[in-house]
Amino acid sequence: MGLITNMRSRMQVVMWTILVLFVTSMAIGGLVGGASITDIFSGRQGNEVGSLNGKPILFEDFNQLVSNEINRLDQQSGRLISDEEREYIRAVVWERLIADLIIQEQIVENKIVVGDEEVLFQMKNNPPPFLQNSDAFQSFGRFDLEKYLDAVLNPGQIDWKPIEDFMQNVYLPSYKLQQYITNAAAISSSDVLEDYKKRFLDYKIEVLHVTEKAIDQDFYNGLLADRPSDNELNNIYNENISEYDQPELRYLKYVKWPITSNATDSLRVKLEAEDLIFRLNEGEDFALLANTYTQDPSNSADPQNLKGGDLGWFNKGQLLPEFEIASFEAEKGSIVGPILTEYGYHVIKVNDKRTVDSNEQVNASHILLTIQPGRGTENELKDTASIFALRSN
Repeated sequence: MGLITNMRSRMQVVMWTILVLFVTSMAIGGLVGGASITDIFSGRQGNEVGSLNGKPILFEDFNQLVSNEINRLDQQSGRLISDEEREYIRAVVWERLIADLIIQEQIVENKIVVGDEEVLFQMKNNPPPFLQNSDAFQSFGRFDLEKYLDAVLNPGQIDWKPIEDFMQNVYLPSYKLQQYITNAAAISSSDVLEDYKKRFLDYKIEVLHVTEKAIDQDFYNGLLADRPSDNELNNIYNENISEYDQPELRYLKYVKWPITSNATDSLRVKLEAEDLIFRLNEGEDFALLANTYTQDPSNSADPQNLKGGDLGWFNKGQLLPEFEIASFEAEKGSIVGPILTEYGYHVIKVNDKRTVDSNEQVNASHILLTIQPGRGTENELKDTASIFALRSN
């Protein structure tokens, strides 16, 4: 447990620092700001309800936060909040306010800033949980990346300004501070090695002292009798030197970045699928386009007899939910898509529909475009690798 104890002790330094700030703020709030704990929770009428490290906390601001929380809970519960619950809410809001102010103070002290490009990058490539869980971006009970990207890339649909401000001023700075604290509490390689030695390495030394008298002289002389001399060994080595040749060797360390697709690649493939739909609506043959562009391996299982994207007849429950819903809801002869599944984007043609034994069936063909990393993604990784190489020299 030495390693965990060491790590906990470092975390305790951070947590005690925050706790001291909190206690100090409470004391200052009572002594400097003129607000005692009783004043805070009884609704003191002064201009300041307290202060944190010399910075005043206005009663109007605190009271507004309390009112907002009470109104939210009133609407959520559908009943009036009792006086006892109101006092509890005031205590919770106060603690939350102090914690937020301490976090904001640490963000400023550590000079943590977030630029506009960083906000945009995070929103496109790493949507925060509160956006992923939003009903506006859900399909079939899970986060719909296509719907989300469409909203991000078409800002007229949603007012993103409040969300961008929240990301830039609250969410991302707090996340960076959390990473900073975590890294500050990290343990070194030497700590890991020492802890491993203490926990897993046992030392047992046995010593055997052999004196000259303990060795039979005749036996010793017999060992030396047939032993080759140094000159003989050197001659043998030179005569067989070619057998000791080895190719030139290198010792190296390397860092590898996985080449994975991102939101930009997804959008690029979606646009390619939309272009195919346009060509189909202009009258081009679906089977010909499928044989040319689809990346479904089953289409070319027999290279001499390409399937033209044909999937044949299928019932409900046989295919992925997104694909199935689009196929069964579409009219016979219609082109549907692009439909995003775990395999990529699909362009679907509903060839026919029928009912067999009360089971609705669909005959469809499709063109599958998988989402692969594009040149832009590869260039970004190359730039990252180049920067790493420069910094590591």
